[in-house]
Amino acid sequence: MDETYIRIKGQWKYLYRAVDKAGQTVDFLLAAHRDKKAALRFLKKAIGQHGRPVKITIDQSGANTAALVALNTDPDTDPKIEIRQRKYSNNVIEQDHRAIKRIVWPILGFQTFASARVTLQGIERMHRIKKGQMPHPQGSSASEPLYSLAASLHLLPYPPPSAAACQKLTQRNRHCPTLKVAGKERTNCTTGGPACAT
Repeated sequence: MDETYIRIKGQWKYLYRAVDKAGQTVDFLLAAHRDKKAALRFLKKAIGQHGRPVKITIDQSGANTAALVALNTDPDTDPKIEIRQRKYSNNVIEQDHRAIKRIVWPILGFQTFASARVTLQGIERMHRIKKGQMPHPQGSSASEPLYSLAASLHLLPYPPPSAAACQKLTQRNRHCPTLKVAGKERTNCTTGGPACAT
């Protein structure tokens, strides 16, 4: 468990993140303050979704230590979480921060807390997909859902549809104008479907 800095409207805010020992993302939370209350909120969120860990490795942060001690002193919770505070034991998450920071750095800060939260959720989701954490159908790669989404938004070049698909689109929409693009006739269907080569 660790936190990293994110600039929002010229001020530093804190992105709490946790990864397991294999480097898989457990959870994350964007907080306005780096204190016991924010760290405790993050720990309760992560434990609520993934269960109680046996041990947690943290840096020398007093807020994280105080939150874990408060969590361990709660009489309703058993077993107690072992706290590990060693100088180089937290390297797994420190290296995992790099993937997030590499994307956030060119943004040069966010304008609102809400937009930062939503954007960071997307960045974290993309990072999980890249690490192979997101479920996907057997026989397909983890990136296929992204490619299909990008193709549906016309962000990526896609292969032309089959003749049967073009015929179905044309029958569904009788007012499909034919355009000449780069010397080839193409039918741009107003149903929002892909351009059909004729």
